[in-house]
Amino acid sequence: MKNLSQLLPFVLLPLLFVVMTRGQKKKAEQHRQLLNSLSDGAEVTTAAGLYGFVHSVEGDVVWLEIADGVVVRVSKQAIGKVISAAPEVETEGIVPPGGEPRSGDDIEKG
Repeated sequence: MKNLSQLLPFVLLPLLFVVMTRGQKKKAEQHRQLLNSLSDGAEVTTAAGLYGFVHSVEGDVVWLEIADGVVVRVSKQAIGKVISAAPEVETEGIVPPGGEPRSGDDIEKG
């Protein structure tokens, strides 16, 4: 019985290590998915606590608008959290360039 109690820490430590690294891997995967889902217009916060809106994403660089007309370059890895996703663009009633308006649109014909 004494031998079993001496071996118990050597059995539990590797098990504890596996459980801890599994949680870290899951968190890292969620962060990677968050970074890959970034799109223009999303409101984000950086790891340093800077709030802003994604202006554009170019590879590993995110151009972040932190005030009207103030756009800074930050590492994509520095994005800590997405506060709100990019707003949906309303396309109702918009005529594409060079396109014809849909029937029913009020347009004077002359």
